[in-house]
Amino acid sequence: MGTLPPPIGGVTIHTSRLLKHLASLGVNFDFVDIKRDGVAILFKKILNSKIVHLHLSNPFFIFLMVTFSRLTMTRVIVTIHGNLGRFNKAYNLFMALAIRLATLPLLLNESSYQIALSLNKKSLLLSSFIPPLDDEELDKDIALEINRLSLDLDSVVVTNAAAVSFDINGNEIYGITDLMRWVKGKNYLLVISDPSGMYSKWVEGKFPELFAKNIYFISYQHSFYSLLQYADYFIRNTLTDGDSASIHEALSSSVNVWATNKVSRPKGVHLYSNLSEIKLKKDDMYRNYVYNDVVKALTSLYSSIGNQ
Repeated sequence: MGTLPPPIGGVTIHTSRLLKHLASLGVNFDFVDIKRDGVAILFKKILNSKIVHLHLSNPFFIFLMVTFSRLTMTRVIVTIHGNLGRFNKAYNLFMALAIRLATLPLLLNESSYQIALSLNKKSLLLSSFIPPLDDEELDKDIALEINRLSLDLDSVVVTNAAAVSFDINGNEIYGITDLMRWVKGKNYLLVISDPSGMYSKWVEGKFPELFAKNIYFISYQHSFYSLLQYADYFIRNTLTDGDSASIHEALSSSVNVWATNKVSRPKGVHLYSNLSEIKLKKDDMYRNYVYNDVVKALTSLYSSIGNQ
């Protein structure tokens, strides 16, 4: 259970691709979209299920669902989409309790995994990256605009943000405005994947002076995976993260990746603590990325837990 796009984001992309792969494999399952189906349907499904796999973001709601699942003798797997410890004290406590109670917590990066192990020895580390099952095409208008804007520039740099988000200190999590400042005066095209349209509106209202000819917002739904086929570099300028699906998508597309060193990152990612440290060199492109079969690992876990 979780949500499906829209809105587009790492969790919804992971969930939607997982469902497509499970269906293609003939796995018998039901899915509850929290926003569409509502909480009553969710409770009913849990009561009639042997295993529940949660893909949620609100720590209190995760704790509530895990507790209800355990009380009804339903085995519950929880994928923690994000870095542990990023919430306030109350939410961090609810998340810790949910991990303790879960049949199997799945963590997406090494630092979160080590924390989870101290709470639940059954915790596992598993990537969130699932490749698209179907061919995804980029809107022709977007492709034409990228080609036009990058005609006299050295490189195309892509970044993304599911929505305008801030940490507990009020700092911009995705660091888009910092990237806009960074690219000014450089011979790069910065393409900002903004599927919700929220970021461009927010920047326009708060920092209109940051817009420039070499900055291009894509502020409607599109295939990010296909967008990466037009990129020379991908930058993940985040203050916190889980296991960024977009990083894996970039690596699997042979795109050179730079990312903040706030959390552990996959092999092949160039790490930085400040944007001034980024040195873009095309000959540094990482072209040997091999991803683990996440769907195969999950179906194996479903089977083993179901037989317990």
